[in-house]
Amino acid sequence: TTERLVSKIKGNFVAGVHKIFPTNPASPTHHP
Repeated sequence: TTERLVSKIKGNFVAGVHKIFPTNPASPTHHP
């Protein structure tokens, strides 16, 4: 469904952001 696709894209985006900013204080669920 579209929801799954959006969820996947959002997950990939978040993962990419965390790779660039591994310690982002603005993210409540950041991982090292």
